[in-house]
Amino acid sequence: MTSFHRAGQLVLVLVLGLVLAVELYKFGSGTLSLAAVWFPLLLCVLGLFAVVFKSYRDASFVLGLLLASVSVLFSSIIPDELLILEGWFGETARVFWESLIWLFPFVFVHFSLVFPVRSRWVDKGKHRSLLPYLPFGIAFFLSLTEPTARLIGGLPLILTVSAGFLLGLGIFVRQYLYSLTMTERNRLRFVLAGCFAGAVPRFLSALGGDLVPAFAQDASSLLLPLFPLSLALAVLHENFSDLGRPGRA
Repeated sequence: MTSFHRAGQLVLVLVLGLVLAVELYKFGSGTLSLAAVWFPLLLCVLGLFAVVFKSYRDASFVLGLLLASVSVLFSSIIPDELLILEGWFGETARVFWESLIWLFPFVFVHFSLVFPVRSRWVDKGKHRSLLPYLPFGIAFFLSLTEPTARLIGGLPLILTVSAGFLLGLGIFVRQYLYSLTMTERNRLRFVLAGCFAGAVPRFLSALGGDLVPAFAQDASSLLLPLFPLSLALAVLHENFSDLGRPGRA
């Protein structure tokens, strides 16, 4: 493992560790219930496993960052609550937490680009895969100039998250049409199943707001864990049956 990969591994472990520590602190102090923290905690554990045990794969690094972002996006903790940590540390924690909230759509696009399948359609170049973070930097900078309450959970964030998710999902669908081996198709089937069964209902529920019946909102929340679990399985599981390329003897 190169020094660059070791540094990236350390940074991601610190990011996931901080999210895990904040969630556990809120749970231990009685601020949040187990029902509110179990999903972010699951995401952090999956992310740490991906980073520590699969650190040699580019997709595992991006998966760890993606899971950290999803854990914060669906957390019951809002950035202003972190100001209980006084001084510069509290302000830094608030900015860091808010950056993870905005990061999801951009890192999901990055994840779709570096996903471990060969593709004649998606350019796997490292420079191209980093392009999604340019608009992230602009969006996050603009978010710092507005009150947090106006943006977190507001229309700008919902539109940004929806656009990034749909773009990443579109890349996965396109890759599935061009995948070459049975192993690659199996990996993409897991991802697409998790997206359509777990993420899509939750996004539709969020977009519908009060117009969505309570039972549908509860169902979308129950299905949501299928999304990160399918992504983690597709990246971390090695024993996908490779039956060769279609059309070959």
